[in-house]
Amino acid sequence: MPTFGKPVKGSAAVKDADKKNKGKDPLQMELEALREAELRKKRENLLKTRLRELQSEETKMSQWSSREIQMRWVELLRNEKLEELRSEIEILAQTHDKTLDRKNAVIEMLSTDLDEEEEQYRLALRTHLQNVDALIELQNQRTASLEEEFERDLKELRHEFKSERQYICDKHAHEKEDFMLIMAAMKVEAEEMESEMQTEFSQQKDETRDKNSEEYNVLKQTLETEIMELQHTISHEHDKYMTTAEEKMKQYQDFTKKDAETAERISSQMRKIQRLQESIANWKANLANTIKECEERNKAMKEEKEGTAKHFKELRLQMQKWRKGQEEKLNELVCMARETKKSLEERAKRAERLLRLGGQCRTPGAQRER
Repeated sequence: MPTFGKPVKGSAAVKDADKKNKGKDPLQMELEALREAELRKKRENLLKTRLRELQSEETKMSQWSSREIQMRWVELLRNEKLEELRSEIEILAQTHDKTLDRKNAVIEMLSTDLDEEEEQYRLALRTHLQNVDALIELQNQRTASLEEEFERDLKELRHEFKSERQYICDKHAHEKEDFMLIMAAMKVEAEEMESEMQTEFSQQKDETRDKNSEEYNVLKQTLETEIMELQHTISHEHDKYMTTAEEKMKQYQDFTKKDAETAERISSQMRKIQRLQESIANWKANLANTIKECEERNKAMKEEKEGTAKHFKELRLQMQKWRKGQEEKLNELVCMARETKKSLEERAKRAERLLRLGGQCRTPGAQRER
């Protein structure tokens, strides 16, 4: 460490110790050094404890002084606040007295006004009671006059009611006699009309029976001819498909199944016709009620007949479409079979070529192995 020309404290003691230690053993010197170090540590510990005690005393004194200052400051503030509150209380007391005087004056004025208004109310009540009494008298007089008028009107109404009742009874008896005569005449006319209606009904019944039988025969003939045509076409197609192949045989079987279905449908239609005939018979029995119902049911029968004919035509068209579709499918299958045959032939050629190349590749390897 530089000294900058100044004598260092304790340097003389160190020099003296060095001079003394020159003649001593090193063990003694180490022991002395250890003792001095222990003494220094003890001094340092004592100084630290002393400093801690002084610090704690200082903190206690500072806390006590701060408490004393706060207490004195609070007292000063309380005194100031008391003086302010006293001055405010005096001002408030003065203002309260002034407002009390003002309110008392207002109360006196209102009490005088109230007395005057009570006197006015009493006068108004007296006048109102007088007016009410006058109105009650007028109402009593008016009700008496109305009662007299009501009695007079009631007597007149009773007299008129009795006269009108007598007139109505006489008129009712006269009209009753007229209605009895009219009812007898209408009964005779109804009997005549009933006999005429029965004759007309029997005539129309015979006509409808003949028409229905004719229509049934015509429909039966048309259905039989169409069935024969269908059977002929199916047999022709059957011969054609039998000559071609087994696949067409399967198709023919399908066609026969569909033919059976159509036959079943035709039989169901025939059953429907029979049911319709039965219903027609029931309708004929019910035709005794009205003629209009018979005409409507005949129209319904005609509509159903047209529907069956349309349905049969639709079935025929469906059969033709199905046949065309099956022929197209057959053509597609033939084309696909040809294409597959060609592809298989090409693959067989490729396989033969590969086998040849494999055989050619095997021979040189075998020679090398030999």
